[in-house]
Amino acid sequence: MDVATRLSKAEQCLAGAALAVRHGQYNNAANRAYYAVFQAAIAALSAAGIEPPAPRYWSHDFVLREYCRQAPDDGGRYAGSCRSTLKALQDVRLKADYETETLSRSTGQRALALAQEFVDAVRQRVGGEVACPPSPSPRGRRRSSSQ
Repeated sequence: MDVATRLSKAEQCLAGAALAVRHGQYNNAANRAYYAVFQAAIAALSAAGIEPPAPRYWSHDFVLREYCRQAPDDGGRYAGSCRSTLKALQDVRLKADYETETLSRSTGQRALALAQEFVDAVRQRVGGEVACPPSPSPRGRRRSSSQ
């Protein structure tokens, strides 16, 4: 799956999160917000030439670890805040999906806002690479420019 497809999936998840917030379904909003950032993080990793260790399977732990390791450290929104956003939304999603309590309106709205910022930052960062995603290479390794 290429970068543009992953970004499209991220946008679909954002739309689902926004719809859930509008309908007062804050647990669902947190779930969809997390999956929006998860898909966007995969797009960023793919654009950087990273592939998952198992063919076509992006585990949550791998994406979190590699995104935090690979995200540019340029001091911008994409680097610092997006790294913490991915982990924070993962934690909120786990709470929403597996805990007995229901998330609040403010938590659902905050999850949606964070996800929107994350997806926007990734889209802006990889925007030039979406039209021409890199070609496949060995799994779990950076693609070289000679491939």
